[in-house]
Amino acid sequence: MKPLFYLFSIIAFFCSCSPRVITRTSTALPSTVAPLQVAVYEAGDSLPPNARAIGSVCVKDGGFAVNCGYDRVMQLAKKAASEQGGNGLYVVTHQTPNRWSSSCHQVSALILHSNDTIDTSLDNFRKEYHEVVNRIRPASAPPANIVSFNVGYGWITSKLYDIYGNRLKGGMGGIKWELQYEYVLRKGWSIGAHVSRFKSRDVPEGFLSLYTIAPQIGYVQRLNRWMFKVDIGMGYVSYDDHWVTRSGACFDVSVGAEYMILPFMGIGAKAVTSASYFRNENTIFRDETEGLGHIDLLGGVRLYF
Repeated sequence: MKPLFYLFSIIAFFCSCSPRVITRTSTALPSTVAPLQVAVYEAGDSLPPNARAIGSVCVKDGGFAVNCGYDRVMQLAKKAASEQGGNGLYVVTHQTPNRWSSSCHQVSALILHSNDTIDTSLDNFRKEYHEVVNRIRPASAPPANIVSFNVGYGWITSKLYDIYGNRLKGGMGGIKWELQYEYVLRKGWSIGAHVSRFKSRDVPEGFLSLYTIAPQIGYVQRLNRWMFKVDIGMGYVSYDDHWVTRSGACFDVSVGAEYMILPFMGIGAKAVTSASYFRNENTIFRDETEGLGHIDLLGGVRLYF
């Protein structure tokens, strides 16, 4: 039973990835033409003299649609029109892909019926034009909202000493996780924030932990399914080890790349270098500060909306 359950789950998932088709009819007619014979009219086109509207069809993004280019959307609209007895479509609205709402073509059209022979010669031209639009527009604009969860390994590059003045071993490493949100503005600039935690058990008789929260600015460049990013952040950091707890300011720079598996999900990796500054509480010079350098290699999943 379990294999059947998994099979049905996979089928249901891929079915949910198709555009949603909504039809309404005012006059029920038998189907007279195949979907390929349904003509498409847009604003400015001349309609057959005796054409009349018998209903409407709307093809929309179902929320997780992936196969939703102009050709596919019009195939669905023509099929719906043919099933309702129509032999023509008059497109009322056509929403092209954009980063603010959907990566799909979405159309609303009137279903037409005419007793005259309908010319479909313009359909191939429209198909080629909208396929070009479908390739160019989504590829040039990154998603408006990006949520990232990363996990990886990090190293402290600074010299560390215990409370007795003994230097700890260099290259202290540990696991780091990060949660990040970015809002992409026009022309690729972004604003956002990230929260992260690094923890190492390379400290004798204890652990070392860094907790960071920081706003950030960045730049995102998209090339088809790939996106390349640079982020700069500055915020608050908390340091804790077996002996000392401190807080201070941090500054970080990251460079990364992402691959969009689906319009709403991707994977990515990034390299981060950061510097943290704490007031030295063990010195008589109260304005003296201590620095802590850090390098991370992280990877994880991305959500786009």
